[in-house]
Amino acid sequence: MPIGGVGEVGHNMMLIKTTNEWIIIDCGVLFPHDNFLGLQYLIPNFTLLEENRDKVTTLIITHAHEDHIGAVPFLWMRLPHLKILAPPMAKELILLKTKQYLGNAPLVDKHTFPSLEQLEGNISTYNHGNILTFQDVTIYPVSVNHSIPHTHGLIIQDKEKEVSSFYASDCKYDADSPYETAIDFDYINKITKSSKIKFLLLDSTNILRTDKTPSEKNLIKPLNKIIKNLSGRIFVTFFPSNLHRLQTFINLAKILNRKLVYYGRSLKTYSEIGFKLQLINHLTETRLTELSDDLSSSLIQATPDNEILVLLTGCQGDYKGALNRVVSGQDPLFKLREGDTIIFSSRVIPGNEKKIAQIYNKIYQQGAKIITANDELIHVSGHPGQEDIKIFVKKIAPTHFVPIHGENYFLYKHAEFINHHFPSIKTYVINNYDAISITSNFDIEHIKGNELRNLLPPSFVLEDNVIIDKGAINRRKKLASKGVVFISVVLFKNDTPPQIKIDFFGLPAFIEGDHYQEELCKLIDSQIKTTTSEQDMVATIARYLTLHLNYRPIIRLHLITQPTQLTQQTI
Repeated sequence: MPIGGVGEVGHNMMLIKTTNEWIIIDCGVLFPHDNFLGLQYLIPNFTLLEENRDKVTTLIITHAHEDHIGAVPFLWMRLPHLKILAPPMAKELILLKTKQYLGNAPLVDKHTFPSLEQLEGNISTYNHGNILTFQDVTIYPVSVNHSIPHTHGLIIQDKEKEVSSFYASDCKYDADSPYETAIDFDYINKITKSSKIKFLLLDSTNILRTDKTPSEKNLIKPLNKIIKNLSGRIFVTFFPSNLHRLQTFINLAKILNRKLVYYGRSLKTYSEIGFKLQLINHLTETRLTELSDDLSSSLIQATPDNEILVLLTGCQGDYKGALNRVVSGQDPLFKLREGDTIIFSSRVIPGNEKKIAQIYNKIYQQGAKIITANDELIHVSGHPGQEDIKIFVKKIAPTHFVPIHGENYFLYKHAEFINHHFPSIKTYVINNYDAISITSNFDIEHIKGNELRNLLPPSFVLEDNVIIDKGAINRRKKLASKGVVFISVVLFKNDTPPQIKIDFFGLPAFIEGDHYQEELCKLIDSQIKTTTSEQDMVATIARYLTLHLNYRPIIRLHLITQPTQLTQQTI
């Protein structure tokens, strides 16, 4: 049963429910298309897990991308007994994220949270070939190719080995990668050969691509040629979690005699973890985040333009990313100028097109050049195209298929693709909270989760890790688009006229003028003589404002009864 991540790309969480325990796979975040109203990201709804905390025993992480680990601290704090099994790189990032989470947690919650040391004792690492044993199932991690090291698929098998499921939410098939081995299909078949039922749950992200996803190896020659033929300063932006890509730039900088400069904190974080785990080598770069401004400036000025290669964070146009600072002229060290080139070794995530277009415009306005994956083969995906999917299906030979990790359109296109090319395979298109139930008699049922899906929507997280409900977000939207009027009315028990104070926020300036203030005060005073019902007064005020604004702002009315007269300053 998926709790998140099916029918969307983000906040991945899959639940395995057996007779004796519940096992969770992944716990990630979903970034909104636009960063608005303080909303940072969405996380899965943990209500079902918290209500069944005695059954939930283990969280297994498949890899270290944010949409698979970003919500772990939130879950960990609510279920501190949970055992976590993760690949080494994911473990390092989870501990780092949890430390940051504890440091920024709302004060009201801090006294209820366990310490980082307590939590650290509950997390263990696994690797390809390990066997994870549970009460009713055995799980076998399998290394798969992806855009971040230590990514795994999972074979989930009952104790009798009659039912096997291979779960691969993020993967591709790369037999030529210089940085990691290809997926071992022989190992999968060895584990699952005796199973009567074989499920394949597979990544749907690139189902619209009719070809095979190229290898990371295919980028090396084009990037070498581009960098070799450029004479000015070169800036490169890419996903910093892709340590294979980072290793390519480390190698090219050494070959082409360019001084490699890391600019951005996430590059520092990922590179340090990569070096610690021996996932990257020849670490001779300069990390400007560690130097003082004076030292950084001196270093940059002392390096000739044709001897520098700057790696920038923020390839999606992130407001706080190094790329946006540089192209916006707000960076203290780098100012774009004619002769500079920015290489985008990344794809544009759907929803970020406008931000990236603005970045492109700013670059060209300053006389610099751009090279993207539309010009040269300088980026490859970490997800399977249709030809890769054929390889997975032919090698694994499933009896049943479930498309996962994709928006609804992708899931249905993936199912259509399987039905067309492999008609003997039974396919299921599921959504969050749908369940595929397999009984001991091998009866298989697709159970719809519409009721749970409506009751348990994802949670919204604001800055500083504060969770807010969807209703509050909707009210924030209305505040931002309509504005608000605060009205305080003090009523006296004698014949003293009421005192009225009106404050406008986010409304056009004309409505705040003396004329409208006086008109509104007269209207309120007149209304008080006939009723003191707040509901009736708000309705009257709303009609007046709608008449003059053509829309209704939020109205907050406070009626205060006092025995004696107050001064205006008291209100």
